[in-house]
Order: sequence, then structure tokens, then C-alpha cells
Amino acid sequence: MTAFRDHLQRLEQDGDALAVESDLHTVDEVAMVGYESLKHNGPAITYENTAGVVRLASGAYAGPDQLQPHEQKPWTRIALAVGLDTGTSYAELLEYTTGLRETTPVAENGTEPLDARPAGIDLGDLGLPVPPTCEGGMATLGIFAVGGDRTTWSPVRGRVRGPNRLRVSIPERLGEELGTRARVTVSLGVPCDALLSAYLPWFTGARQREAFPVARGPDSLSVSRHRGMLIPTSSEVVVDGRVVGDAGALEEPLAGWERLLDTTTVDIAINEIRTRNSPTVPFASLGAPLSDDIQLAGLLEAAKLHRRINSYWGVSPIEWLLIPPEARLNFCIVASEILYAGFEWQLANALFTFSDSFDKVLILDTDVPSTDLGKALQDMWVKAHPSHNWIFSTSDAPRATAPLYRQDGSTGSRLYVDATWDARWDQEYIAPRVGFEESFPEEIQAAVRESWTSMGFSDE
Repeated sequence: MTAFRDHLQRLEQDGDALAVESDLHTVDEVAMVGYESLKHNGPAITYENTAGVVRLASGAYAGPDQLQPHEQKPWTRIALAVGLDTGTSYAELLEYTTGLRETTPVAENGTEPLDARPAGIDLGDLGLPVPPTCEGGMATLGIFAVGGDRTTWSPVRGRVRGPNRLRVSIPERLGEELGTRARVTVSLGVPCDALLSAYLPWFTGARQREAFPVARGPDSLSVSRHRGMLIPTSSEVVVDGRVVGDAGALEEPLAGWERLLDTTTVDIAINEIRTRNSPTVPFASLGAPLSDDIQLAGLLEAAKLHRRINSYWGVSPIEWLLIPPEARLNFCIVASEILYAGFEWQLANALFTFSDSFDKVLILDTDVPSTDLGKALQDMWVKAHPSHNWIFSTSDAPRATAPLYRQDGSTGSRLYVDATWDARWDQEYIAPRVGFEESFPEEIQAAVRESWTSMGFSDE
């Protein structure tokens, strides 16, 4: 298990985190710097001089645009945060995330003393970033915990509404069952394993969502018993309080998970705030392209669909499934074995049935690597004929939740693109995939590589 501060230290050692020493105001300025860094495929940012108890960090789980050349992949920081290495492929991270569903309840992990101690401060003292669209500090990338017979974790987005009042957005099913005066905790700066484990139970079919799913996590995730519930031991900030009733909606922009789940808001009266020594808290630059929350939500939704589709037909036809953050959760790409003629249509319909995030699906052959978004889009143009491989539904399909267009609730068309070879074709009729090595004589290849190296480029 990698504590958040250890993950950030690893990024700093790898040269993938930049410390901003300038004085920045938490109202607008911090959020805008984080936004611009993501917009330009920048590193993670730590803010060393802000007015607040916590040291802020942005981009810790974000990544660059795959349609531009980068050595790093968009999922590399998440892979490092869960203890995998820098060379982890997307398919490997997807398999790891899917496997978190099979972990045991955190109650079986044993407990250790909580690192955070009472700080004698209020919410305003924390110095959480204030986005341009809000009037108070915003808490993101945290865990909402509620106790009782068993501990339940969920995603949370919160806004400071006073020194001792926090308004939070949580999954609707959980909010419906929370009684007034329920004791709850919001933990910030938690390990990424805990963050993914907290989100996963809510990324299921609507009918399967429990009001209080038991908190699960890998054996290596250290937890502490606190106020009758279990929370990650290394949490940087722990905010304790009681629910005081329903509340009005939080200002946009929404976090990525809020676009995929039904949510509700409640107000929390804060009793106590605990912090570690020199606490470091991540935040997501909500609304920014390729932001942390979009990266995490896309991975979780893909893990949900990968698991459901690969158990739907009794076989596992899917090689990999991606909801690219570049499309803001509104596009699903899947590489699958085509089991029989017409399977593509059934696969697309199953994906639309199990997720209302997107209204576009691209189906690829299994020889397309998950690490090359450009090649996937190339197949969409080269192998899929617009007249008979781009299939639009009727215009009365329900609106997808992720797109920023058509937010008035009106219906529209869905699209799936079949960029696979017809399963009925004999192998000799299928054109081989060509590349540099197959297209040019060895002498020309050698000359090009020599020229390429002389200009300072790598062979990759």
C-alpha cells in the first residue's frame, strides 16, 4: 500500500512533479494553475506557499493526452499510486482495478493507530482550493465513510459553507438511507487503493447497488478504527461530523464520478478535524481536460464494463476496454474477439445497456494495442466504411450522462462503429496490418533510423 505522500514523493523523484514556490491565493489562483498544467500535459503540481494548513497537490492521478507523443501514458501515475511500475500497460491496470472487487472487507485487515491527530482548526484553516465557480473551498479525491454494523465507503465532493459546515455530494442510494445525526467522516489524502476501493461498489448496475456496501480493500491497505468506523491509517486529513439534513445542489463543474452516478447532497456539521504532520492533500481541477477525476472515473467505468461483458456470454471475448479521458467519458473503445457474425451489434447494445455514460462505441479487432489510441482511431477510419460500418440508432435513445451537449434531457441517436474484419471472411481475404518494417527494404529502414537518431529522436 502506497500512502499518498509517498506516491507524491515518487513522482518528485521521477521528475514528474513540479513544486510551485510562488505565493498563490487559494481563491481562483491555485485552481487555475492546476487547470493550465493539465491543459498543457504538464506534471503534477505541489503548491508550497498557500494560506492554509495543508500543502495542496494537483495532477497526482492525471496524465497526458494520448494523441500527442509522450513517453508517459495517461494511466502511469495511477499505476504508480497502486504499487505497479512505470511500464504497466493499460490492460494490466484494468485487470488490477477489476480485481479489487474480489478483495476482502477491510475489517479483516487488522487495525493500526490513526496517523492524524486533533489539529484544533476549522474548515477555513485547511486552505482548500476555491474554484472560480464556487464561493468556498472544494474537497475532492476523498472518501466519505459511515459506520454502523459495518463500515461503508463512497466517493465524495464537498464545499466549505462555513467554519464548521460542509456540504457534500454522495451517491444517491447512500444519501437516501442516511439518517439525520448520522456520524460520518470525510478522509482526504488517502492511498489510491483506498480511493478505487471506495468508488468500485457504486460502479455497478443500478439494481445491484446496496445502500451500505461493506468497505473492501487489498490486504496491504492499512486501516484504523475511528469513531466506530474504519478509515485509511495514512489519511492526511480526517474531518468528523454529523449529518444535519438534505441540502441544495453543489455548484458545477461536477466530478467525473458524479456524471456516472445518481447523487444527492447533505450538509455535515463538523465536530473535529484531524491532520497528519505537514498534511498534503490532492485536489482535482474539475472541468479541466484529462483531470484526475476524469482519469479515475473512466478507469472505474471501464473496469465495471470489462467485468460485466466478459461474463455475459459465458466466455471472455474482450481483450481490453477503454473509456478515454480525452473524450471526457463520452466514448467507449473495445477490442474484442468477434464470436460470430452480428456479434458486434450485440456487443454495442450490451455496452449501451450496462452504461449510460457514453453514446458512441468503437469496436476493434484484438490486434490493436491498448497503449496506442492513435492506431485505434486510425482503424476507425481505415477499416470502418461510413456507409455501412457506422451504425446510428433511431433518434429516441436516452441522453448519455457524460456529454456536455444535449443537457436538456432530450433524446438523440447512439452510434457504434464496427472497425473489425467480418467474422465470416476467410483469412486470405483479410488485409495484413502493415508498418514501417513491412513497407520498406532493409537498406531504406537503416538509412531512416540513422537519420532519425542524428536528429535526437529515439528508435521507439
